[in-house]
Amino acid sequence: MNTLMRRDNAVAKSPIVSVLDNLLRGDVNHMFNDDFWGFKGINRQLNVPVNIHESENAYELEMYAPGMKKEDFKIDLNGDDLTISCSKKEEENKKEQSYIRQEFSQFSFSRNFHLDHSIDRNAIKAEYENGILKMNLPKKEEAKKVTRTIEIG
Repeated sequence: MNTLMRRDNAVAKSPIVSVLDNLLRGDVNHMFNDDFWGFKGINRQLNVPVNIHESENAYELEMYAPGMKKEDFKIDLNGDDLTISCSKKEEENKKEQSYIRQEFSQFSFSRNFHLDHSIDRNAIKAEYENGILKMNLPKKEEAKKVTRTIEIG
């Protein structure tokens, strides 16, 4: 629960009002509970959103990961498996501060993608800018779509 301070008024209440008050207070307090909003703790695995777009020449992968540095990422290619992982640790100068609640000090995530035979693994490129990791996964020449007009003879 995200309560910093609890204050009870000293006004006497009837038993019915007390029961209703406790029921309503429980429902309202539930809205401030971490589980209600999906927060599971500071050291949780994040499932970061990814967009993948296919063009004629490549697949474009965009991963939404704000607040990172490019040094926080690790991208591994092992055969047909592409693994993108990231680990963000608490900064040294913030450790000396006294927090009442601290939720974004450190976290990590890892996403795995299985690459098909059409991707040129030697030409994959990545860049991180404005909170988005962008990867270009070019297609092999023979995997590019061939488009042409066929004349009827």
